Formats: sequence, structure tokens, C-alpha cells
Amino acid sequence: MTTTPLQAAHTAVACWKLNEDNNEAHAAELSGAIEAQIDIPGVVAVEHGPRIAAVDWEGPDKDFDYAMIVRFADLQSVRAYPSHPLHQQLIGTIFYVGDGEVRWYWLDC
Repeated sequence: MTTTPLQAAHTAVACWKLNEDNNEAHAAELSGAIEAQIDIPGVVAVEHGPRIAAVDWEGPDKDFDYAMIVRFADLQSVRAYPSHPLHQQLIGTIFYVGDGEVRWYWLDC
């Protein structure tokens, strides 16, 4: 299978622990807040989901329960992202449903 890479060169990955990983109301609220990130100018793709708990090898890192990937059109979009109201709303939701510790990784890919 061949995939076509996105034009975005800037990617953010965020991981965090959930307070209650089986809470459906929290999952729905979190999912909605994450999916709203696509409405932020310069965000070209958003993916998210829970950590895979059952694999055939050592791992994965058990320090997080949920993660998201956000891809941006350009560096200007990356710089504008943190202060956008939809992103601020997401941060509030993550802190509400999670333990407040978010690990961010910025990549150029």
C-alpha cells in the first residue's frame, strides 16, 4: 500500500493519562474537543485515540492513556495554535478528564 504524505511539515504529538479511562461521557467530551482542532486555521489534520494496551512485545509506554496528532500547514500556524480559543478549550478538557500532565512532542515531518 502506498500513501501520499500530507503537505504539512510540522506535527505535534500530545500524550496524557486519563482520570477514568472507561468514562464514556469524558471520552465523548474529549473526542469533540480534539476534533474541533481541525477548525483552527492552519491545522490540516487531526488524529487521536487510546493507547493500545495489548501488544505482543514489551511496551507500549504505560505513562499515558490517550494521544493526539495535529499536523500544521506551516510554521506560522504552529505559532498561532497555542493561543487559539479552540486549543485553549481542549487544554481545559484534557486537564478536566486527565491528570494535568501533558507530554508534547514537536516534529518536522
